[in-house]
Amino acid sequence: MIYQINTPRIAHETIEGETIIIDFDSGTYYSAQNVAHDIWRLLDAGHDTQQIATAIATRYTGAQQEIAAHVIAFVEKLAADALIVVVPDAHPAETSVKSATALNGGAENGEAVNDAGALPSFAPPGLEQYTDMQDLLLLDPIHEVDEQGWPMLKQ
Repeated sequence: MIYQINTPRIAHETIEGETIIIDFDSGTYYSAQNVAHDIWRLLDAGHDTQQIATAIATRYTGAQQEIAAHVIAFVEKLAADALIVVVPDAHPAETSVKSATALNGGAENGEAVNDAGALPSFAPPGLEQYTDMQDLLLLDPIHEVDEQGWPMLKQ
């Protein structure tokens, strides 16, 4: 299954290996790091869940079935929280090898290595969720306009 970021409700930006995800409807923001960050990047690039699981399994050490189960569960959680939505009639991006290479800044072999020259160990993905700025994010004028955008107020 292929998903896309639930825009315009969701905005995201990656800074130094961390993806910040903002939900403008709830005012909640999230931090995705490590495996969660990698999965988000692959989702944003248009890869299906199987390609994502394969790419993550080539980047981290661990049992492929366990990695795939965690990746699928994480993607389902993102969908349940409405951060991503299913793309109807979509076709997956080119290849999972390309995905793994993209994750590693263009490394030809598609594998990331740590300072010791080994692949990092897989840890289940998760999002850190923050609600401390909900009031400020919900004050944003974007919530007072219709699909035409600012300065057109909702009727």
